[in-house]
Amino acid sequence: FFLSFNKTQRNASINDLEKNFYIVKNVCNILKINKPKKIIFFSTQSVYGEDTNNNNTTELTLPDPTSFYGIAKYLAERVLKKVCNDNKINYVIARIPRVYGEGDFEENYGPTKFLHHFIKKKPLTIWGDGKEKRDYIFINDLNKIILKLCFKKFSGTVNVCSGKSFSFLQIIKILKKITSEKIIILNKKRSRKKVNHVMNNKKLIKLLGDFKFTSLEKNLSNLYDNR
Repeated sequence: FFLSFNKTQRNASINDLEKNFYIVKNVCNILKINKPKKIIFFSTQSVYGEDTNNNNTTELTLPDPTSFYGIAKYLAERVLKKVCNDNKINYVIARIPRVYGEGDFEENYGPTKFLHHFIKKKPLTIWGDGKEKRDYIFINDLNKIILKLCFKKFSGTVNVCSGKSFSFLQIIKILKKITSEKIIILNKKRSRKKVNHVMNNKKLIKLLGDFKFTSLEKNLSNLYDNR
């Protein structure tokens, strides 16, 4: 399982890109010496582009990363694919959207941050109208999927996502229902253009067969009850 990466994204520099390349280089050098049966690389939805609007992002969608983090992830994908093919190693490149759930960083923008602001009754800042759509995946669902992919006779790239997107306003509406709390919503002028990041998971479902994702509302309700 290849998860090691420098997550610096918003304020990243070319030096962060270089650090991530060294991580990839070291892993690839090890793969040549000690070949695993399969390697699973945790990539990101960011390879498709943080500023790219797409309501149906498939594995065939042209990558267009616009941050050093996204560029580093895509570079890692290409290098790993080359090394694995050359050394006959099975690989899975799992492109994953924002993950949420127990143990997540409280200020991770999306379901986690919104939930903690409702719990603490803190004002919540929304950029723009909050109607842009994003994919999220619950950590428990992600773990189960990765385990299943370990034993599948599959080598390649796959979107590991629920296939159901939500706007920030929809998440807030769900939390209002769950918590019966009212918090102050601060709307700030958007600093970047409004884009939807909607991922297609048909390839994943074809690989997994009958897999049922837990609902966002149920997951947030359980996290709220177990706070």
